[in-house]
Amino acid sequence: MRKGITIIIAHDDPKNIKQIRLSYRTLKILKVFALLFAGFIIFLISIYGKVYVRAAKLALIQKRNAYLEARYRQVKKLEEEISLLKEKNRRLANLLGVDVVKGIVLNKRDTSDYPDISYIPALYPCEEFVASALTRDNEIKIKALPNVSVISPVSGEVVDVSYNGKEGVVKVENKKGVKVILKGKFEPVVNVGSTIHQKETIGITRGSDGICELSYEVYLNDHKVNPERFIIMGGK
Repeated sequence: MRKGITIIIAHDDPKNIKQIRLSYRTLKILKVFALLFAGFIIFLISIYGKVYVRAAKLALIQKRNAYLEARYRQVKKLEEEISLLKEKNRRLANLLGVDVVKGIVLNKRDTSDYPDISYIPALYPCEEFVASALTRDNEIKIKALPNVSVISPVSGEVVDVSYNGKEGVVKVENKKGVKVILKGKFEPVVNVGSTIHQKETIGITRGSDGICELSYEVYLNDHKVNPERFIIMGGK
C-alpha cells in the first residue's frame, strides 16, 4: 500500500501544532506541476537565450557595417584627393605646354628628365604650418608656429623687403610675369636685388603668442590670381 507523508508544523506553544497530510496522489500531482514549471523555466531560458544571441549577432553586424562605412568614406576621400592632384597635374601640363607631367624636381638644374617649373609658384610659402585658408580676395592665410622657415614659392628676384620689428614683407618677381607677395609675422633674411631659387629660405616666423599668421598673394602679369591653382606640393 502506497502511503503519503505527514508534515508537522510546530510552534513555541505545544498546543499549537498543525499536521498536514499529503497523500501519495497529491505528491504525484505536485511532482507533475514541478516538472511542468521546470520545463517552462527551461523554455523561457532557451527563448531569451536565442534572443540574446540574435541581439549580439546584430550588434556585431552593425559594428562591422560602421567600420566598412568608415573605410568607404576614407577610400572616397582618397579618390577625391587623387582626382584633385590629377586636375592640378593637368593644369600644370597646360602651363608648361606639354602633354603629361611625369614628376617634379625642384632646384636641380642638371636634371633633364623633368621640365624646369621653378618659375611657377607651385608650393606653399611654409614647409610646416598649422592651418591655411583661401580668402575671397584670392589670398592664402597661413598659421604657422614660431621659428619656422618661410620659403620662396617661386624662383626670381627680390624686389621689395621690409620689416618693422614685428611683421615683414617680401616681394619676389621673375621674367615669366609671376610675382608673389608674403606678408605677416616673419623676419626676412634676404635683401632687395637678391636672386633666389624656389624653396629657398627668405625669412623666419616670429611671434610670442604661439601662432604666426602669414598672408600669401600671387600675381600673374600684374593680375591677382588664386594661388591654389598653382600649388602642387607643400607642407599640407
